[in-house]
Amino acid sequence: MTRVEKAVFRQVLSVRRGYRNGIYLLQESFVLGFRKPRLLKAASSIARWHLARQVPHREPGFHVTDAFEDACIIGRNDLRIQDARKDGIKAQGHYILRCLALPEEAGGARISVRPSAQVRFNAWVQRRSGGAVWVAGAATAGASTATA
Repeated sequence: MTRVEKAVFRQVLSVRRGYRNGIYLLQESFVLGFRKPRLLKAASSIARWHLARQVPHREPGFHVTDAFEDACIIGRNDLRIQDARKDGIKAQGHYILRCLALPEEAGGARISVRPSAQVRFNAWVQRRSGGAVWVAGAATAGASTATA
């Protein structure tokens, strides 16, 4: 920022407010893309152009499906998390950490998810994610589902 710009920010409250509101609106606009992926077509072409300029080959990316590949988490009936996830059953990291703490807090050795609760939750996730970017084309957005 130049000295003049700093002075304007310091002395003109409406400039600071406008700038802050602009940042807020920009950040909030990302939500639209996750709920309505078709709105991201213009941004997608810009991102692909930028990616082509910055990455010399197509191999780099991120792996979505193998995030727990090496985890040793075993559930009811010796079901490994890798096997449970293969049908699209996923959990958020904070929830997993909380669940891992429960047995110690309760003086037990393990926790279990009732199958009926798991089926209801998965159905809810599937209903809510219809049309979301993860369902509508994460592979075309640079995500890799194959392991290296």
